[in-house]
Amino acid sequence: MKTISQEQLLKVSFTEEDPIADLLPRSLLLSDHSLGWDGSCVKHCYEPVWEMPEINSLTVALAVYLIRRSSKTPPKIPTVGDGLSRNALEKALNYINTHLDGEVTLSKLAEVVGMSQYYFCRLFKQSMGISPYQYLLQQRVERAKQLLEQRKFSIADIALQCGFSNQSHLNRHFKRIVGMTPFMFLKQ
Repeated sequence: MKTISQEQLLKVSFTEEDPIADLLPRSLLLSDHSLGWDGSCVKHCYEPVWEMPEINSLTVALAVYLIRRSSKTPPKIPTVGDGLSRNALEKALNYINTHLDGEVTLSKLAEVVGMSQYYFCRLFKQSMGISPYQYLLQQRVERAKQLLEQRKFSIADIALQCGFSNQSHLNRHFKRIVGMTPFMFLKQ
């Protein structure tokens, strides 16, 4: 752990509005302009500050306060590894692929792998590079492409078989992912 030298710490200035100022001895809050050269001031200036009992416990608190105050980004929440474990990812992907035609919710996916929705979503995105919802849409569109190639069903039927609420819903996501509508895909 890097330590702060006495000189570095003494260069830090505090105002009386700082919450940490309540914890510091008054002598550390005096500015150069407020120092008079009477005997008490000289005594405070030459008193071995590091031997004061308040400083021992405040040094750590002060360092933490300064780091938090100067930090521009919030602290990162530590993650376990690089996303979901292989087992959890397989469970999630298997659930999605076997339930493409039904309602797949984030809460159900999180329940399948045994974690909170937020944490699951975060780790899934770390693992796959996309959110669970985006993955679900991609898989539904892939299934729709397979069914369209078979030419056995209407586009409206395929939409329902792939878990889309209607043909328009399929058209919108199909065009965004594939670059053309299902009808244009059939014509090529």
